Amino acid sequence: MEYKITPSSRGGFTVSAGHVHKGGEPNPTGCPGVTIPAFIVYESCHCDTRREAAAAIERMKKKHH
Repeated sequence: MEYKITPSSRGGFTVSAGHVHKGGEPNPTGCPGVTIPAFIVYESCHCDTRREAAAAIERMKKKHH
């Protein structure tokens, strides 16, 4: 599980927990083509300060491990 803190366009920060998909896998629907790189988000939240965001990551780490 990876955790990211990104600035929010509405002020504050968004915290995301998820996995990185590197792409290049055959299309799972059977159509021609391959998947693209992506960050698959399993949980996210909005925080007003970077300190709150860091605390949210610590809570997520305890929850997901």
